[in-house]
Amino acid sequence: MANKSETKKVQWRSPSNIALVKYWGKLPNQIPLNPSLSMTLANSYSETKIEYSKKSQSDCLITFEFRFEGKENGGFQNRIFNYLKSLIPQLPFLTEYFFSITSSNSFPHSAGIASSASAMSSLALCLTSIEYRINRWRNGR
Repeated sequence: MANKSETKKVQWRSPSNIALVKYWGKLPNQIPLNPSLSMTLANSYSETKIEYSKKSQSDCLITFEFRFEGKENGGFQNRIFNYLKSLIPQLPFLTEYFFSITSSNSFPHSAGIASSASAMSSLALCLTSIEYRINRWRNGR
């Protein structure tokens, strides 16, 4: 169980984009099969907030909850789980903390704008911020 009294928070916003020439197909790990051309939409963004707290016992499991626009989203939660699991070698702290992840867009979902890309970008920025904070704390800075 997590220690609620020591919950910390990070939050990032990433711009979305719209494809002018879209790639078709993917290789493993979400690598595009061929190039694409897109335009960044500065006023269309995804915002992700992570509240995190150290688990009272290490169990080597990734534990988190996810809400999009205030509601549970099982499909995207599975994508996040797989993404976090793939990052354990680079970010081993992922099994030491409980994460409450919330995400929202400044534009309508499923409108043809790359909301998944901007959501994953803001999630990645949050995770690197957490890693930075943990490393500073562990190194006494």
